Amino acid sequence: MQNIAIKTLKVFVILQLLVLNTSCLDYSRNMVDGKLEPPEPGFFENDKTIGGIDSNNDGVRDDIERWINREFPGEENYNKRMAWKQRAKSIRDVHLKATTREEAIKYLYLWNDAGVCSTYVYGVLESEPLRNKWDFGDDLMAKSNDTKERLGRWMFADQSFAGQSHTMPPYSKMPLKCNFTIKNEVK
Repeated sequence: MQNIAIKTLKVFVILQLLVLNTSCLDYSRNMVDGKLEPPEPGFFENDKTIGGIDSNNDGVRDDIERWINREFPGEENYNKRMAWKQRAKSIRDVHLKATTREEAIKYLYLWNDAGVCSTYVYGVLESEPLRNKWDFGDDLMAKSNDTKERLGRWMFADQSFAGQSHTMPPYSKMPLKCNFTIKNEVK
């Protein structure tokens, strides 16, 4: 009898945790850059595949896109928001496409290019300490590599990139690494 009560209590606690985890998600949708952002993908749905859910097909996982939108709201944060979405897309591309050494190298070069873009946005346009970029970049990597499969693919790509080099271009060439139209660019 006591075993049944313990099992029932365990099931009840697990169900409560599931309800609590899913009820903490923000299901609101905001207009961002003239478009309605994607819906929250849900607690379990997003981790069923290595690429997660990208319902608007922009290359960025919906949960990551929504997080970036909330961290960098408003027109004044447009360049930062776009630079981080470029970086997030490059991470997802590694997860989805870096299945061979050659592809891993190719997509990590694109990831590095996205890093050059964000360095330009923070260091040149915003004159903001680069440590702010690095801190957010660390958070983005942690959120992006949040399953065993994603982390495994990232580690494979990172090991494949060993021995390669990527240099920072001069400031005048850095904006060329951004895949979006930069606003309020310093000439």
